[in-house]
Amino acid sequence: MKPLQHSQISQKTYGGSWTDYIEVHNFLDSSKAACAHFKHRFFLHHAEGIEFGVRIFGENLVNSGGKTIEIRQLLINHLIEDLGRVVSVEDWARDLLPDTDDSFYKFLAKKRAQIEADPGSGRK
Repeated sequence: MKPLQHSQISQKTYGGSWTDYIEVHNFLDSSKAACAHFKHRFFLHHAEGIEFGVRIFGENLVNSGGKTIEIRQLLINHLIEDLGRVVSVEDWARDLLPDTDDSFYKFLAKKRAQIEADPGSGRK
């Protein structure tokens, strides 16, 4: 989901204008600029990313309708909209570890062993 869509959902939920929320949602999705893949979410889409966002934006914002909205809740909603739940960095990291039974992992391990065994590889 794009930041604009998250902002429109926030507008429907809390009132005001979608522009009241776009900066917060742009922050959470800012890693898309470096990684245009769903895995960009590893960088900020977790409980620790929520706390980081609160440190940047403060505890609350007042929307154009005059209503005070908790930043933490906006960020939690964003994660739920994208992931279905709030996850931790540990949850993401667990899925980043290679599966040692995977054929590609085995191929890379074999190539590494060949390179390390080659006396002409430059290793001493």
